[in-house]
Amino acid sequence: MKSSKSIFIMLITLPILFACGNNNKSDNNKSTSQKNQKEIGGDFEKVKITEQNKITIKTNQDIEEEKREKKVLNKLGIETTNDGKIVIEPKKTKEFLENLAKILKKEGEEFKKKNENITSKDIGIESKDDKIIIDTKKTTNFLEKLSKDLEDMAKDIQKNIDDI
Repeated sequence: MKSSKSIFIMLITLPILFACGNNNKSDNNKSTSQKNQKEIGGDFEKVKITEQNKITIKTNQDIEEEKREKKVLNKLGIETTNDGKIVIEPKKTKEFLENLAKILKKEGEEFKKKNENITSKDIGIESKDDKIIIDTKKTTNFLEKLSKDLEDMAKDIQKNIDDI
């Protein structure tokens, strides 16, 4: 009987002792750079959950694209200052847009000349009085050629914009 009482008392006091012991411990390895710390109290111990800032890694391609975007904005006459202001120079913007319009007009005319002699047979479509025949191979080839021409035109436009 005495042994069952002592076991019962130990089962009650041990968790309480462990809980009290954990509350008095301090973490000497705390980092001062951690932000947004939250404490959640449990039955026996406290748990700290920390949220850390996201680390962004930029590739060389990302850096080059940012430089190119900034260069285009400068050509457009748009700049930002360190204090968060946006400065727009209308004269530079007008010049850039006029040059861009010339480039687009020139590229459009070249594209039109390249593709002015295209017939429905070149595309793979043939129509007769009673039926329409679609040659999917010719259509696919035409669309691939057209896609390549559009890609080349976009590259030429990008190159010309960089040269402005």
